[in-house]
Amino acid sequence: RMDIDDHQPPDFYVKWASIPGEQVHQSGLGWQPVYPMDNLGVISIGFLLSDPREAVVWRGPKKNGMIKQFLRDVHWGDDGLD
Repeated sequence: RMDIDDHQPPDFYVKWASIPGEQVHQSGLGWQPVYPMDNLGVISIGFLLSDPREAVVWRGPKKNGMIKQFLRDVHWGDDGLD
């Protein structure tokens, strides 16, 4: 299951999942999401900003491109997003 919420501040999920200070890492398989629990992978633009409190206002193609990039370039595990 996947949930996309692009109406929260970039640091919302970082705080919500109690994972401040975590970072997304790049590997040969793609970006590695942060796992606050074994069965919950989290990716947020807040992990990629130098200041996660920085406002990000994207609409239309830019917003859709970010969502596609998260789907394409994040390695969600061997089971993927089934």
